[in-house]
Amino acid sequence: MGVKAAAKKYGSSKTTLAKWCPRYRVYGYEGLEKRNHNRSYSAELKLKAMKEYIE
Repeated sequence: MGVKAAAKKYGSSKTTLAKWCPRYRVYGYEGLEKRNHNRSYSAELKLKAMKEYIE
C-alpha cells in the first residue's frame, strides 16, 4: 500500500506517515508513542499505518 492510501485509511497526512517510518525503524514501538504537541495518534494506529505503508 502506498503512503497516500495508508495515510487516507488511517486519517493522517502523507507527511505525518512519512515521519513515523524512520522513527519506528530507529526507536521501534516507543518511537510511535504520543508526543506532547500537535494532533496525537495512538501508537497502535501509527504502527498499523506504517506497516501497511512499508509492506
